Amino acid sequence: MEIDETRRKVCLVRVLDGDDWVAAFVIDGRDYDTVEDYERAVTEAARAIDKHWIPAEFETSYIRPGEPRFPQPTWEKYRKSLE
Repeated sequence: MEIDETRRKVCLVRVLDGDDWVAAFVIDGRDYDTVEDYERAVTEAARAIDKHWIPAEFETSYIRPGEPRFPQPTWEKYRKSLE
């Protein structure tokens, strides 16, 4: 299913660094052609984080039209740091 541009989502993932939760990466719905591709990336990220025993929080929200890109690395870049 194609994504309605006004309904794209972003998932901000925070990881525990000592006593603090820090934004580690984002899964930006604008980077995916379909809702299914976006959801698949979120699921893949959650499984990889669990596999590496990394405490994490996943926060999903809608992206407002015209909202700038997020400064955090993409899931694809962060995933490479797990290898």
